[in-house]
Amino acid sequence: MKKNVLSFTMDKYMSIAEYKAGYCYYVPITSAFHLAGYTNPEIFNNAKAILFELGCFAQIQNDFYDCFYDPNESGKNETDIQTGKSTWLIVTCLQRATAAQKKVLEECYGKNDPECVRRVKQIYEELSIPDFFAKFEKDTYNNIMMHIEKTDEIPAEVYLETVNELFTRGK
Repeated sequence: MKKNVLSFTMDKYMSIAEYKAGYCYYVPITSAFHLAGYTNPEIFNNAKAILFELGCFAQIQNDFYDCFYDPNESGKNETDIQTGKSTWLIVTCLQRATAAQKKVLEECYGKNDPECVRRVKQIYEELSIPDFFAKFEKDTYNNIMMHIEKTDEIPAEVYLETVNELFTRGK
């Protein structure tokens, strides 16, 4: 059964991203904090702010790479549009699309047809979604770095390797 693309929202998407990717970053690192004997709740609050944002960004970055990067370089299979996956790209697009563009998206999104994929990508380009992603990436990086700078008891290096790996990926 084909999903109704017009029902996709950023709130639903971020909830999925949080559970799919946020915990993948949060659980291992905070488990290490527990094992190291840290008990200050502020450490775990800071870690949650940093690691959930990293995890959600990693999911958004994966969505972007699936659509706009060469699969040989990104390791993605470029099927999010064809399978009708709820991605950051489509929900961001829906927030900006005209009624006519939404009609095309409703008709084409989730169809395994090269012409439909081309039309969806064309709308992404018309709405400058790649430029919006670049700004989002910069803002997210700055926000994460601001949170890292506020950490007192945990050395910044605990987070910086992951941040650098994620934000230099594909570049």
